[in-house]
Amino acid sequence: MKKIDAGFLGKVINVSCEEVYLDHDQVNMEKVQALSYDPYTFSYYVVSKKVGKAFKDGFKKK
Repeated sequence: MKKIDAGFLGKVINVSCEEVYLDHDQVNMEKVQALSYDPYTFSYYVVSKKVGKAFKDGFKKK
């Protein structure tokens, strides 16, 4: 079986959200319980738990 690597780039045109998922006019990802699709394993994953701060926690791992 031949392995194929693929990536996708796109531009976000519009974002909308129901008010029930907002906290102080910002999206609360723990309330949204967004899904992520993995095309390699044909699986869905729930994306809802914060695991770190961008541009801060990564430096600790170096």
